[in-house]
Amino acid sequence: MFGPIAAPITALGGAVAVIRVDGSGSWLLRNSILASPIEPTPRRSLYAKFLNGDDGLITFFEQGSSFTGNEGFECAVHGSPASVRHILERLYQGGCAPARPGEFSERAFLNGKIDLTQAEAIDETIRALTDRQLKMANENREGALRIRIEKALDPLQTVIATLEAHVDFSEELGDPDPDELIAKLEVALDELKALTAAEHYGRLVRNGIRTALLGRPNAGKSSLFNAILGSNRAIVTEIEGTTRDYLEDSFEIEGLLFTLVDTAGLRSSTDTVEEEGIRRTRIQAESADLILYLYDGSKGWTEEDESEFSRLSKLNASLLRIATKADLVATNPDLSISTLTQEGFPELRKQLVSLVPETEPGTPNARHKVELACAIESIESAIASIHHALPMDLAVTHLRSAEFSLGAIIGLSPSGDVLERIFSKFCIGK
Repeated sequence: MFGPIAAPITALGGAVAVIRVDGSGSWLLRNSILASPIEPTPRRSLYAKFLNGDDGLITFFEQGSSFTGNEGFECAVHGSPASVRHILERLYQGGCAPARPGEFSERAFLNGKIDLTQAEAIDETIRALTDRQLKMANENREGALRIRIEKALDPLQTVIATLEAHVDFSEELGDPDPDELIAKLEVALDELKALTAAEHYGRLVRNGIRTALLGRPNAGKSSLFNAILGSNRAIVTEIEGTTRDYLEDSFEIEGLLFTLVDTAGLRSSTDTVEEEGIRRTRIQAESADLILYLYDGSKGWTEEDESEFSRLSKLNASLLRIATKADLVATNPDLSISTLTQEGFPELRKQLVSLVPETEPGTPNARHKVELACAIESIESAIASIHHALPMDLAVTHLRSAEFSLGAIIGLSPSGDVLERIFSKFCIGK
């Protein structure tokens, strides 16, 4: 039984504000805010006048038909902060509690209206800045990830049931076919490994691709930074070592968000300030998802470039070699660009987008990745147990552990700490 709570579910200051009231007995609270009585008609919007002098629409939802699954109603009024505040104060005086961040979504989850991945996707939908982020969030909000987890759970639970039956009725059933059991588990394993691989690309879509521009002084990093962003953010001169610290800004290509970082040129220096800039450049390289290594195409690839490139290739970031100043040289074996003529920019954009391929619907996040790793390890242990003909209850123990980990992703057995971590990040009203 959930008591009544209330909160605005739209940002204050717009033309229209919507206030949601949710919980057992919430319909009775309408009398504390309405200027004249209205008889609730479920799932129909009715014109209403409110005690604060405002007017608008009120929509009632019976238990089972609302977003949360509880009895409730929503008021759509003018977006005046004063009007919203007055209505909320009247509701609170009538016995309604202010909704905590994410409490509506949490109630929907606890009532079985959505699973935990769908709840997380609601927050991602609200925060989406790009088309790819929105697409990924919408897919999971519609249950795509839950479907893929259930696809892995099905053969897993079939094997558990088979093993437990043979443990309990070994004389009647005999020994199960180990190859058949392992084949079923490998189906689950393949799905979980595919999900784990997709998490990497999902992280880049969700968080943006941190892209560092590196290279020797005067390689054209700041010029490319300005050209991509379409503004003169970075100082560009003929003097080497102009950039002493890093600059960053964001841009979008085909629904992918990139954080572009301009850095100080890499070289040996005795200048204290420039040395500090180079140190910060190396820090940026270590935290980048992608490094664009630029070199002056008119001067060619040098031993210093080779040394730096070799050093950067040991990092976890993707690494792309780009020749600049294409307007000054006829041909170049690498991707060649010119910030003056825009030569090579279409190809550069194409290569940037290719870094994050489209994945199947149902992309996991970092929390899911931890549980997926535990499930994969447990299933592999179970397969080893079956392969070596160890006691069947040992394989069952491993598989129950995998089942628990996968259940934690969709919320079959969530702990209070997990729910607190997830829903506390939501904004009030969701």
